[in-house]
Amino acid sequence: MATKFRTLNIGTSGLTLAEYTGGGKGTLTLSAYGSATFDMPLEAENASTLIPPALLSIVREKGIRPGKVAFAIPGQMVFQRFATIPSAGSPEKLDQMVRFEMEQNIPFPMEEMICDYQVLGETPTGDVSVMIAAAKADQIESVATAVASTGFTPVLVDTEPFALLNVVKAVAKDDSSCVLLLDIGAKTTSFIISEGDKLYTRSIPFAGLALTKEIASALECSLAEAEAYKRANAYVAAGGAVEDPDATRDRVSKVCRAVLTRLTAEISRSVNFYRSQQGGSTPVRLYLAGAGSLLPQIDRFFSESLNIEVEYLNPFEVVAVSPALDTAALEADAVLLASTTGIALHQAKHAALQIDLIPPVLVAERIEAARIPFVAAGALAFVAAL
Repeated sequence: MATKFRTLNIGTSGLTLAEYTGGGKGTLTLSAYGSATFDMPLEAENASTLIPPALLSIVREKGIRPGKVAFAIPGQMVFQRFATIPSAGSPEKLDQMVRFEMEQNIPFPMEEMICDYQVLGETPTGDVSVMIAAAKADQIESVATAVASTGFTPVLVDTEPFALLNVVKAVAKDDSSCVLLLDIGAKTTSFIISEGDKLYTRSIPFAGLALTKEIASALECSLAEAEAYKRANAYVAAGGAVEDPDATRDRVSKVCRAVLTRLTAEISRSVNFYRSQQGGSTPVRLYLAGAGSLLPQIDRFFSESLNIEVEYLNPFEVVAVSPALDTAALEADAVLLASTTGIALHQAKHAALQIDLIPPVLVAERIEAARIPFVAAGALAFVAAL
């Protein structure tokens, strides 16, 4: 019987639940999925209110039975840092040095954080390259508790940027070229450069909501009205003297271009910082992900502005799809399924980056749950021997 991998990507504006089958050395197959939106932006404080009804609506509609689930938290909840550390000589010494690096750079007491790291490789000078991730324990526990209240059992906590990066790595296979990933969400844009063993990540506080606010200002309407107009009519203007016959669409398209021009400036600064700090190359390809990347003509805009090859991150290059699923719907939903695919790769141990921010309390519960059947079996054997 094929192993089932349930994955849940939790964003600021909604969530996507997906189920994959397979495992081992075989290809994973997407067998079911669904998504739901939140009525307001997700925060740790309102997780118990927003997550359960959204998740249960998918369970009812798609028939995905609750069980073990791996979930990813939004990038803005996570502190991520690439670091180069002198060769430690032993795992214990490396742990100490990484902890010191965390203490120097994380602006919260370590006892309030859930932390993990992964060694990526060695530099030409013999130092060790590591990727560090940390998040506030109370925030992860709030999200995990909300998920568990629906009957699911959290067994792994990923981050959305790392889940997407694992898809990029899987698509690239052995290609170590310098590539850039942009995950454009509601509140933030996750920026990740991957080049061989090098990684550079940052969270840019500029994404879909900022664009909606600018449209609302231009049209003198509410945020809800601006969001609805953006989804139905907005696109990125081509630039120059080209005008849309519809005056409102023309105005909004130029607002979109102006806003994204500011984002492009941040991207260029980040690329230059990566090159100067890590001696990296200029990215040769840009992968787009996140709901904000669905704005029409945004791919052409980035290609022209950054002089780079642009493509949407396609999860179906690394997983198969059940023939029972709607092909047309899959094409439209591919951007939502890139994150869940990355989580599934992690859960099936096919991922390049295996950082796990699961809280210790959930690890203890998982161990206890696994122990109970063996205790029960031992008790039955003892009784039978009497």
